[in-house]
Amino acid sequence: GYPDLPIADRIARAEAVHADRPSQAAAEAEAKGSLPAPATPGPDFLKLIDRLRAALAEKPDDVTGQRLLARNEAALGNFAAAEAAGRKVIDLLGPKAGPNDYASLADTMILATGGYVSPEAEALLAKALALDPVNGTARFYMGLMWAQTGRPDRAFALWRALLEEGPENAPWMREIRPRIAFLARAAGVDYTAPPAPDAAPGPGAADIAAAADMSPEDRRQMIRAMVERLNARLADEGGPAEDWARLISSLTVLGETDRAAAILAEAETRFAGHDADLAKIRAAAVAQPGGAPFAGGGTALPGPDAGQVAAAGEMTPDERRTMIAGMVDQLSDRLMSEGGSAEEWARLVTSLGVLGETARAKEAYGKGRAALAGDAAGLATLEAAARAAGLAG
Repeated sequence: GYPDLPIADRIARAEAVHADRPSQAAAEAEAKGSLPAPATPGPDFLKLIDRLRAALAEKPDDVTGQRLLARNEAALGNFAAAEAAGRKVIDLLGPKAGPNDYASLADTMILATGGYVSPEAEALLAKALALDPVNGTARFYMGLMWAQTGRPDRAFALWRALLEEGPENAPWMREIRPRIAFLARAAGVDYTAPPAPDAAPGPGAADIAAAADMSPEDRRQMIRAMVERLNARLADEGGPAEDWARLISSLTVLGETDRAAAILAEAETRFAGHDADLAKIRAAAVAQPGGAPFAGGGTALPGPDAGQVAAAGEMTPDERRTMIAGMVDQLSDRLMSEGGSAEEWARLVTSLGVLGETARAKEAYGKGRAALAGDAAGLATLEAAARAAGLAG
C-alpha cells in the first residue's frame, strides 16, 4: 500500500482500484487451472447428480431442484453449471428471490475465482444486503471485497461486527478470526479481538433416544422437520463439521441415502484440507448399517438413533441430560451383558463421549473391540466412532 500518503489520496487510489478491477469472466479465466481440485466423488454420487440433471432438463422450473443442483455442481467444481443453476433460481423466483439466493450465487462466483470478489459478485451481495442488512454471508464477502480494494477501514468495520456478533461456529469465523488483528492494524485501529468462546451447547449425538416414547410415525415426522431445518441452515449459512455429520447421519436414518451422499460430497469439498473436521464427517458416513457409507439400501436402524438429535429440545438442559444419561445407561447395560451390533457399540461410544464420560467411553470402546473381534467391517464402524470421540488415533 501507500502508508505515507494522505488519507484523501489513499481513498482516491482505492476508489480507482475498485472501479477498474477485473470482471468476473476475466478473473475466472485467470484462476482456471489454479483452483484446488474438488474432492473425488463416489460413483453413486455421480449417478445421483446425473439423475438430478436429467430431471431438471425435463422440469427446469423446479426451484428446489435447481438449488440442490447449484450446491452440488459447485461441490464438483463445475462452477459455470452451478452459477447457471443459481441464476435460474433467481429468475424463477423473480421478486420473491431472497437474500440467501443472491448471496449463494455470489458465493459460487467467488469460489470460481479462487476468492476474488468481482464487480458482478459485489452487485449480488448488494442485493442480498438490501433485502437483509445483517446477512452474514453477504457482509463477510463485502468485507473481503473492501480488503481487496484498499479499504481496510470498511472491511474491518464489517468483520469486527461479524466477529463480535458470533456465533463462533459461523462459517466465516475461521476466516475472520486469524485475520482481524492484521486488518485492524491496516485500518489504523487499536483492537483486541474477544477470545473465542466455547462452542455453543446444543443437541448432539447423545440425544439419540429422546423421542423414544413417541409413536414411530410421530417421531419420524418430528425428526424430519428438524432435519429439514438443519439442512436449510447449513445450505444458507454453513456450519461446523459436527452439524454436517449430524445431517448425514439423520438423513441416512430417514432412509434418504441419496441426499446423505450428496451432503457428504458437498462437505468433503467445504472442509478440504481440514483433516480433523473431515474425520468427523466421514465417521458419520461410515457409522451406518454395514460399516460402509450408506450401505444397506437406506434401511434405518430400529429404535432411537442419531436422527433424534434434537427431540428433547423443549426440556431444560439438566432435564434433557438426565433423560439422555438414563437411556445411554440402558444401552450400556444391555451391550455389556448381551452384546450387540457394531452400530450399537459405536452409538454408545459416541454418546458417552458427548456426555463427557471419557473413562466409560474408553471402556465401551475396549469391550466393543473385544466383542467385534474378527468382524473387520464392524471394527471399522467402531473405530470411526472412537476417532470422532477422540479415543483412537
